[in-house]
Amino acid sequence: MQCQRLLRLPAQDRRESLSPMNLLDPKTIILLTGVMSGLMSFGLYGLKRSYPPSIQGLGEWSASLLVMFVGGLLVSSKGMLPDLVTISLSSLLLWLGLYLSYMGTQRFFGVAARPTPWLSLMGAVLLVQVWFTLAQALTAWVLATMSAIQLLRPRAGALSPLPAQYGLAVD
Repeated sequence: MQCQRLLRLPAQDRRESLSPMNLLDPKTIILLTGVMSGLMSFGLYGLKRSYPPSIQGLGEWSASLLVMFVGGLLVSSKGMLPDLVTISLSSLLLWLGLYLSYMGTQRFFGVAARPTPWLSLMGAVLLVQVWFTLAQALTAWVLATMSAIQLLRPRAGALSPLPAQYGLAVD
């Protein structure tokens, strides 16, 4: 039935209705990415349990993917839950997931993690983001605060979690 309807459309409309962009919307892509993170989290947790304890960082990587899974679910539920949850809480969970990945990489290479500056930065950016989400409702500022943590990350010395002894550290 749909094929007959498509054949009656002009050629331009037919191409547009069959384009891959009409099949997947951004919400679906975010949801699928989150589900994949959740599944990979279980895989890494299994690795953590079966590998020797001398291999550090697998627990943080597993936890980071699980936190990003929950954050992705909250992002994809925009419109069904309040903006405070779908924008601010989901952003916080995604930031925490990224930080846990970073911390797991540090532990894997035997570098001591310093969580206090990062958690303070995330808390400050979160407060600004909540203000511009609820009180002012300026989406441009919400986007700017979401990007601020990524812009400040290299300046805070986190460009490379790898020690110089591996030859991979970035100066």
